[in-house]
Amino acid sequence: MANWYGYFGVENLGLNEDQRETLIQVLRNLGEADNSPFPNLRMRIRLRLNRQAAIFEAVFDEDNLTVNQFKTWLANIFNIDPDTIDHTLTQTPYGPMVTFSRPSTTPRLRMLLFGGVGVDWDDSNRATVAYLLANIEGWETSD
Repeated sequence: MANWYGYFGVENLGLNEDQRETLIQVLRNLGEADNSPFPNLRMRIRLRLNRQAAIFEAVFDEDNLTVNQFKTWLANIFNIDPDTIDHTLTQTPYGPMVTFSRPSTTPRLRMLLFGGVGVDWDDSNRATVAYLLANIEGWETSD
């Protein structure tokens, strides 16, 4: 187990409201416990204004942020066979993005690892800020 401190995001593409809320709650538990003696290492979450996407910041076990582990998480959460979940990997300016589908042609969820595998917190933070600036209308109000 290696720890990684950074940001990852998820975007709902086809989950219902209950599934989305369950997923968000489970993903909150992937990071360092909220009772960490170091406040900067505690799990933080930012929801997009429409609540269809979230960005998480914390210290994560790198093994929990792999495609196969995400499939296992999804299968356990939704009581399905992980082998029925397909995925496509795309490189974005903000890091690798995986789209999970089920059945094979119906996209359900996107996961974005800001900065990519092995980057430090500064690089992950910069990628997250760049993403938020490029998509500000969905994440900030005009007030």
